[in-house]
Amino acid sequence: MTPTPEDCPKLLRRAVKSWAVVVGCGLVLAALITVLSVAGRALAPLGLHAISGDFELIELATGIAVFGFLGFAHMEGKHVSVGVLVDRFPPRTRALLGGVSEILMAIVAGILLWRLYLGFAEKFPYGPEGLRSVLAMGSKPFFAETTYELQIEIWIPYALCLVGAALFFAVAMVRAIQSLKRGDA
Repeated sequence: MTPTPEDCPKLLRRAVKSWAVVVGCGLVLAALITVLSVAGRALAPLGLHAISGDFELIELATGIAVFGFLGFAHMEGKHVSVGVLVDRFPPRTRALLGGVSEILMAIVAGILLWRLYLGFAEKFPYGPEGLRSVLAMGSKPFFAETTYELQIEIWIPYALCLVGAALFFAVAMVRAIQSLKRGDA
């Protein structure tokens, strides 16, 4: 039996859905920025112009959205799957393969969260050395790395992606545990 969204605790479901709405609004805003920027370029003879840093905003919003939707897609069981061969297996075999895939997804989500945290820690220029040491953040960078045109500090989108990655990991762990409890894996 495939895990359902109801297998996740209510608080986790609410957090994942809320975060997906937030990053979805950011993605809609990015689409509007693209439209306005392209229109500004097209209407340059009339004195309009592109939005400064539009490519940076689109790039950041897209990256944040990718991580923001991972947990929601996994919670809803909407990740891409190839069932051409698996659909022909008996139910017990399909359940076993589903359980194994849930465990593998939790491992992948954990690796993504871990590596993204290390990237965030490398870019985050604040905090006392003692706390950074306890949190395994390493040494502070000498300066806050920023985007080229708008000077947005890079740690900010990293932190927003980290929220999505943490929610994805939580959902993946819940689904993996549910699969183990049911005896799928």
